[in-house]
Amino acid sequence: MRLRFAPLLVPALLSVAASPSAAQLLVESRERVEELRSRVRRDSCDVSLYYALGMALLSRREFDAADSAFLQAVTIDPQFAEGWVGAAIAQLENTRLWNRLRRRGDTAVARERAHRTGMLRRAFLIDPFVNIAPREGDYSATAFEYGQRFMARELQRTHSRDSLPPGLLWEHALLSIRTFHWAEAIADFESLRRIFAARERDDTTGAVPLSGGNVLYMLAALQLRNGDAEQAIRLYRQTIGEDLGNYMAHVQLARIHEVAEEWPDAVRERRAAVEVFPENATLVSDLGLTLYRSGALAESEETLLQARAMNQRDPLIPYRLGVVEDAQGKRDAARASLELFLRLAPSGLTTPIADARRRLSRMP
Repeated sequence: MRLRFAPLLVPALLSVAASPSAAQLLVESRERVEELRSRVRRDSCDVSLYYALGMALLSRREFDAADSAFLQAVTIDPQFAEGWVGAAIAQLENTRLWNRLRRRGDTAVARERAHRTGMLRRAFLIDPFVNIAPREGDYSATAFEYGQRFMARELQRTHSRDSLPPGLLWEHALLSIRTFHWAEAIADFESLRRIFAARERDDTTGAVPLSGGNVLYMLAALQLRNGDAEQAIRLYRQTIGEDLGNYMAHVQLARIHEVAEEWPDAVRERRAAVEVFPENATLVSDLGLTLYRSGALAESEETLLQARAMNQRDPLIPYRLGVVEDAQGKRDAARASLELFLRLAPSGLTTPIADARRRLSRMP
């Protein structure tokens, strides 16, 4: 069984072509890596920089270093979907790693494949619309049109979407998502759902990195993006009924309730997510933020203090804590939290940085 996250994830980006300009490309990629490493040293809590560094290292086929960069990103923010995609593909072409694992036996190879596939699955749970194509052109309108023609030929041959290979449905769904053809993606995932439901176990070919329950969760996200919130809520609840471990279904329901300003329901779903995955500091921080928005300031502060103890590298946690402490008139505590945030904050967090400075400027 080969790793088959998606055919488009083995692009030329991951290797330097043997061409007259290869030497120049190597020089440019080395300069790019050194520039990013310098920026990471300055902004050591910026997950987007770690991701960019990881991709630059992959272009140089420095697989272990790239893997480390991606894992740094998700350590800072466990909800950083792109970081999990990077970690999933980091060792995809590392032949030395796979040869070493093969010498240990099939179990070692299977364990590593399952580990990497789990990372990709986690990325899709965090963000069902995460971009897994390193190049923008991989999922273009032209690619979608080609995919549509290919699908039409296959449907003419099989007379049923449910008779198509799961890998083909998956790839077409990704093309549809990236080009905003929600109805097409919904049709693909509905077929995948029926195919998986008809089997005694989930897809074992590696062509689809999601389980049956995950497919239902993706379908809920697509219905929400397509404007059918009622159907999405029903599917998210069905997902939870079938998979108690799907904490992101609770997160998505919380977001729906927050938009509607239904704060008791939003808090309930945030709590449920934390109960499923209590080690995730970002989920605890998000619960604290929702409690703050609901008006439960003391409980919000207590929750954010817990999140800060769990993850001291996430800059948004001390920022949120400082805002909550400021709202309660705890000036000394708020000043300490906001100053800590400013020491940690990557330069890209322009709005929170400006707000923190404004709050500090008016404190006696």
